This record gives sequence, structure tokens and C-alpha cells, in this order.
Amino acid sequence: MAAEPSPPATDSELSRLRALFEREVESGAANNEVNAGLDTLLIRMVEEGVIPRRHPLYERILGLQRGGGYRGLNPEGRRRWLERAIAATGPDPGSSSKRAATGTRKRPLAPDDPVTRLPGIGKSAAERFEKLGVTTAGDAALLFPRRFRDFTDVRRISDLEPDGLPKTVVGTILKSGQLRYGRRVRGSEAVIADDSGSLRLVWFNMPWVHRALKEGEEFAVSGTVTVYRGRLQMANPPEYEPFDSNLMRPGRLLPIYPGTQGLGQRTIRRAVGEAVNQLADRLPDTVPGWLAKEEGLDPFGECVQAYHAPESLAEVEHARNRLALGEFLAIQVAVLQRRAAWQHDQHAAELDFSPRLGPYLD
Repeated sequence: MAAEPSPPATDSELSRLRALFEREVESGAANNEVNAGLDTLLIRMVEEGVIPRRHPLYERILGLQRGGGYRGLNPEGRRRWLERAIAATGPDPGSSSKRAATGTRKRPLAPDDPVTRLPGIGKSAAERFEKLGVTTAGDAALLFPRRFRDFTDVRRISDLEPDGLPKTVVGTILKSGQLRYGRRVRGSEAVIADDSGSLRLVWFNMPWVHRALKEGEEFAVSGTVTVYRGRLQMANPPEYEPFDSNLMRPGRLLPIYPGTQGLGQRTIRRAVGEAVNQLADRLPDTVPGWLAKEEGLDPFGECVQAYHAPESLAEVEHARNRLALGEFLAIQVAVLQRRAAWQHDQHAAELDFSPRLGPYLD
């Protein structure tokens, strides 16, 4: 005997689905609200008859899947679909009281929104961002990394050699403290260890560093390796950062952004990442669409995303060249406009045809 289909969605189920869609919009349409992805939930609800054929949401879900699914849409496409799906679920029974209690739902991020709309950015952080020329969310999306920390080549400490090339190691801080010569403090020092050995770290004339290096915590450290009194050390000074298994997973290039005092890389990465996720496909491209198509250029938004989260250094170079082309074109257009304005404003000198020149001009 065939199993009976699930009963149609109740108002409470539609309300929960609507709330899920709203959370997905607020999270930047990142497809993170459902563990296996939103497509999995929607397909199951259709197959089990939870959303009946006559419901407006039914056709929207089928149309979505025919077009490659939610996963196949870019962030802007996802946002548009979610907004239509929210409308298709019908009015939210608790919307009036919810708005009264919590205010209206946040609107999607716009390029000209102040940087304070990005996560973790308050007034103080916004003032520091302004020193980097970043005042809007669009500016944040275009704050490109100045370089990358290469986690495609993390070394074990026992494999390090003093060859003058930068290396990255990940390990646990065994001890840290001030570096002293006699009674005078000259900097900071620490010892980091992994399962293969330990390494001395030295920061000359930087006595505050040791306070950030908590013993027993994991850190990623990068620098060149030298030999001091027969032992390997990093002392040029090493760059350090608490180890984050999500950001610093093996094989990843970690972006290092321009910084300023009081604005750490974690804060910058979080804010810039959110701006890129929501705005990359809506940022203006200085290369006209017809020219980009004619020259076979990659979409501007894709290159912005690739520059911030590349798979390889070759991808960084490719994205940089594409973005530089737009900047070069903008400069050339500005020069031509200025030249045209200058030529328009120039007037030929007037000739004085005095009577004495008359006989020669007849």
C-alpha cells in the first residue's frame, strides 16, 4: 500500500519557511541557513506534498530547480528569488507585532551604505576604516588585499631551512615574554612548537607583542628563518595571527589587507567579506559592457570575488589585470575629457589689421 502524502503546509509551517527565507536574506543569501543547502529542503517539501501544487510557492520552487537551483544563482539572483518567495508565502501573521517589537526588517546592503552596516563595524572602527579611504560598503568591497599569506605551503618546523625565503608554520605557543639584554627590555620573544619540533620567535623593539601570544594557543607565524647560536629562529620580525581553521585551512591563500592602528585583520576580513558577498555583482564596472563582451573579459564581480578569495596566485594575477584594465580605461577617459575641455576653451589670438598693413593685404 502506497504511503499517504504529507498534509499540506499549515500556516505555522509557512510562517517558519518565511522566517527561514528572511534569515537567508539577512545573511547575504549565503545558503548557510540549511545544513545541506536550501535546495534540499525545498525539493523535499515539494516531493512530500508539504507545499501543494495549487500554492504559489510550488511553481516558484519548480522554476528555481529547472534553472539550476538556488545554489546556482549569484547572490543578487538569490536575493530576488527570496523576496518573491517571501511574498508567495502570504502575509506573516505575526508581522505587525514583530515590527512593533523589533522594527522593520533590514533591507539588503547597498554600495553607498555607510560602512557601519557591515558586521562588527561601529563608530570607532568606521573612523579607522576612513583612514584607509573606506567610508561605504562599496568602498570596503574594493579594498583589495596588499598580499596573501600562503597556506598552500605550510611547513613543519623540522623541515625549515635558513634559505632566506618566507615560510609559514602553525603551532602552539609554549612560552612568551619580554626580550631583555641586561636590565633593558629590547622586544618580545616566544617559542612555538608543532609535532616535529620548536622554533624561537623574536620581535626586536616590539615589547608589546608577547602580550598577544597566549601560551597554549595555536598561532600561524610567517617569516624568514635564520640561525642564531646554532638554533633556528624567525626574527625579521615574524608576522603572527591566532590560528583559524576555517580561514587558514591548508591550500588557502589568506588575504592580508592594508591596515591601520586599532583595526585588526580579523575585523577587516569579516567586514570586507560581507561587502564582497553581497555587493560584488552590483559594483559598477568602468569597462562598458559592449567592450567587455567584445574583448572576452571576465565579469567584473567575479574578478572582485576572485581577488579577495583566490584559489591560486595565478588567479590573483588574472583578477588584478582585469581590474587594472578598468582603472586604466577610467584614467584614459578622464585625460581625453580634460583635453577636449581644454581645446574647447582655447581661442585663437586676434590679429590687428592696422592701416599700415593694408597695402600688403590688398
